[in-house]
Amino acid sequence: MRKYIECKILVTAEKEIRWNRMLPIKVNINIWRLCFDRLPTHCNLDARGVDLDSTRCPICDDDLESSQHLFVECLVASSLWQIVTT
Repeated sequence: MRKYIECKILVTAEKEIRWNRMLPIKVNINIWRLCFDRLPTHCNLDARGVDLDSTRCPICDDDLESSQHLFVECLVASSLWQIVTT
């Protein structure tokens, strides 16, 4: 999978990707997907034509479910970041 991404997708990518060989490949790929907004969030699925009941965050229902919201803005995510960083 790493070779495919490096050869086919990263050739046209604007950002340089550095794979961390200490991490499992699935972690590297998920970080790559997060950086390029390729995670299957409700907003991304809706943009691709997937029929959803709602594009709001199913965790907090405060905002649209985007990568930014899931990992930074969501109340649950920010609480988890507080626990992890202290």
